[in-house]
Amino acid sequence: MNRKALSHLESVVISIIILTVSSCSFPSYQYVFETPPVLNFENGTWLVNRIQADIPWTAKNALDRNMTKELQKLGGDSVQFIDGVNFPYLTPDQFKFAPSENTFTLLQSTSGFDFLINTKAIKLRDELNSFRSKGTNRFQKSKSELIIVIYEIKTGQKIYSQRVIASESLDENDDRFTFSDSALSLIFKAQKKALKNIKKRAVRNR
Repeated sequence: MNRKALSHLESVVISIIILTVSSCSFPSYQYVFETPPVLNFENGTWLVNRIQADIPWTAKNALDRNMTKELQKLGGDSVQFIDGVNFPYLTPDQFKFAPSENTFTLLQSTSGFDFLINTKAIKLRDELNSFRSKGTNRFQKSKSELIIVIYEIKTGQKIYSQRVIASESLDENDDRFTFSDSALSLIFKAQKKALKNIKKRAVRNR
């Protein structure tokens, strides 16, 4: 390839990068911690519950896998996902986001786990799609919230609580073709941010 052709190709690549960046809207995030943001995985065993969310089954499974995989990097074999554990005295409907006192009592006496990790996701507003949106004559927004709460099983008390609120919007009369996020896509991004916050401050099990 001669120098002139190479220079042209470089210009095209730079133009594509600039176009891609300028055609993307970016999410904003809010973080709310109701407890100290530090977790110590050196001690105890951790049970990861299924996510509670009104989203497709495949998305739930992907989020559950992400959560378990990333937490196992911190706690190793002391972190287990609920589907791999047998609970002879508990039914799936008892593993709610806010468990009852009876659930904690049964977990304490029959499971051997020390901590329960619960996650909930909520789609608050869903007006953008995950691929490409052309601006309209009205304001559009997607917004989701992801909540992670960890309980100490023997006391039923929260030891950790983090909320991540992710939102993205397009202004009125914005006529660009723009890559944007649906509320479901924002749930995945909020989970990634939440896990990053956990990993940044966690004490790892070595």
